[in-house]
Amino acid sequence: MKYPVFIKWIYAPSEPEDGTRILVDRLWPHDRDRNELDVDHWWRDAAPSSALKRRLNREDIDWKEFARLYRNELYTRPEELRALRAQAQKGKVTLLALEREPEQSHAWLLKETLEIWKDPADEDNDEASETPVTQGG
Repeated sequence: MKYPVFIKWIYAPSEPEDGTRILVDRLWPHDRDRNELDVDHWWRDAAPSSALKRRLNREDIDWKEFARLYRNELYTRPEELRALRAQAQKGKVTLLALEREPEQSHAWLLKETLEIWKDPADEDNDEASETPVTQGG
């Protein structure tokens, strides 16, 4: 990624250095206006599935298992990671979380995943460009 990705609580004041502010949650903050929160984008599908979040909230799974399952969800929907990476190529991005401690939220896992993720589409393109072309005789 060309620019860094930051994490912030949705209710923290907006700052110019935030860059593009993206809410990554399936729920919109109750009784809040998009302009009031200074949200540029709302990407619901980058958040964990409702079923997975429910399992964590009911303590059916621990944080480690949640992280594993959430990353798996992200890897099976690479278009979300591609879109975030494309945004980070254009400028700074701040992922907004509903949790008061965003470092302990799925937004942090999303940021980490984005930083280490290798896009399979890029690898396919790299392999195609490295394949030698031979002429028949």
